[in-house]
Amino acid sequence: MAASVFIRRFCSVALAGVSCFMVGCGGGSESSPSTNTSVETSNNVPATTPAPETTTTSSTMVPSGGWWVNDSSYSWSTPEFVISYELMGMPADGTTRAGVNSGGFIDGDGNLRVIFASGPGATKKASVISRDGGETFIVDNEFSWPVGAKEGLGHISVSEAPEGGFRAFLRDDVGIASAYSPDGQVWVAEDGYRVTAADLGIDRVDGGSVVRLPDGRYRMYIGDESEYFRVCGSARPVSTVIFSATSDDQINWTVDPGYRIGPEETDLCKLHPHAFVDTNGDVVVVFHVNNEVTKSTSEWMSSCFMARSEDGLTFEPLTKLEPVLPALVPGGGLSASDCDVVVMPDKTVRLFFSVSGPQPEGDQVAMAVGTPTG
Repeated sequence: MAASVFIRRFCSVALAGVSCFMVGCGGGSESSPSTNTSVETSNNVPATTPAPETTTTSSTMVPSGGWWVNDSSYSWSTPEFVISYELMGMPADGTTRAGVNSGGFIDGDGNLRVIFASGPGATKKASVISRDGGETFIVDNEFSWPVGAKEGLGHISVSEAPEGGFRAFLRDDVGIASAYSPDGQVWVAEDGYRVTAADLGIDRVDGGSVVRLPDGRYRMYIGDESEYFRVCGSARPVSTVIFSATSDDQINWTVDPGYRIGPEETDLCKLHPHAFVDTNGDVVVVFHVNNEVTKSTSEWMSSCFMARSEDGLTFEPLTKLEPVLPALVPGGGLSASDCDVVVMPDKTVRLFFSVSGPQPEGDQVAMAVGTPTG
């Protein structure tokens, strides 16, 4: 069947340069983001909050081809398309999207699973599975997402649940919702929201991703999409930040004071955060950075960045995944976004990212293998 055919094609074009006004790139209301303090978010009671604490960084940014520093913690393979039109049995004619907004995880059987948005408007959830660490993928035809429940929620991330099984976190215009699965394949929607935009004092959240802390608690990293299309698309500076919240059970969350990653690093938008615990114990948040989305394709850019922290609260300066993605050269025609990393049992990692832009390359998900250099 075409749906189970695996395709691996080299991502040989410069992944920079195309405007992205679709589900994979968000969109928010037109009002300024405010700030947050610690507040209990059980049952999602909105909170009015004062100014945030500024998060300090541990070192000084050294320019490298721009304002960023290139990441050197991994060596990377050449990115290859793993969720493609051919794999999904879809036409690459602009009427549908093979895959965007992916979230990967290792299931209880050691398989690498990826859940993502797909189809016309990318409003349906689909899943692929690899039993060989990402060498080959097939469509998971037994995958089941709750019908009519959270189908259109975006920017999924999946974590192991404290009660066993897995919990998926997704966002909509209200906040971060969740779904539960005992096996990562069949999912049930959970009531309410885990964290709302009102809890953070902003207008719209931008995905939430969860890591387990050494003390057994959980921390969620949450982006701010309040002014994505208005400010990111028309003006700078843009003070987008990444917040966090803490929980004992992944259901009831307390918003942490201040913000984790802020405008001190760059006045460009920092979007769609995914977090993971690296093999050395660091908490790493991966996200994409883009400039004005209304710029022409010769000026627009987007690429994957990351920030490290020893304690999950104070982060080092941003680094760019330059070994994976070509430099942000204007006019490349494609861009990388919705970046997500899965740590494998052998301590290598798999980086997944949406490729946005015109077909036949656009609206597919690419993957690269990272090997720690330290």
